Amino acid sequence: MKTPRLLALLAALAVPLHGADLTLNDGKVLKNARIVAIGEKDVTITHAAGMAQVPVDNVPLMDLAKAKTEIDAKAEAAKKQAAQIAKNDEATRTERAETKKKAATQNVLTAPKLSPLPAERRLMELKAKFPGQTRKVVETRKGNRIEIEIPSNEVFSSYRGWVSVATLDSLPRVVAQIEARLGPDIEAQNKRAGEISGDAEKAKARATSEWLSKQLRPYVAQLKAVESAR
Repeated sequence: MKTPRLLALLAALAVPLHGADLTLNDGKVLKNARIVAIGEKDVTITHAAGMAQVPVDNVPLMDLAKAKTEIDAKAEAAKKQAAQIAKNDEATRTERAETKKKAATQNVLTAPKLSPLPAERRLMELKAKFPGQTRKVVETRKGNRIEIEIPSNEVFSSYRGWVSVATLDSLPRVVAQIEARLGPDIEAQNKRAGEISGDAEKAKARATSEWLSKQLRPYVAQLKAVESAR
């Protein structure tokens, strides 16, 4: 049986995200909208008038990315808390529960496993290999040593969020969105590096521009290859 604390944890995980008006790609506005689940083809949204199942392609990528990031963060926190609860309650587990767990595991082991299609498998592999952030220590003209994130958190979260919600069906739209943003972002980082006075921020802007050009751009080319091979 689930303990009261574990039930409370699962209830907390189900709390919807957001709470502002959401304008869909078809122009429809959902008042006080909250994205509560993201599926392969549909997004579940609660709003002032009730609940709606909306096709993934009809929800702006920025809202999908933000919701996915929040859902993942909430799930990770809940996972850690659930592990701690399970550890604390381990002494109260019954032999019957253990028997059911073993039977369920056996069923999983004996059930046939379907391999994903080649394009799906390649997309899954690429999503797992999204270019990561690194840390670098820069020394200012005053002799101070400052650690910076490369690329900046804002840039990294935006692009990773778009890729994380991509499916084979939505991949062309995701790639187009990234390509439309990539050039202006590189230009903006180069401009910032030339205008800002702080040594650390200048170094971060230059490094972010380099990450976009030398790591993300080749990565997008690999996404396009998956799209073309479908």
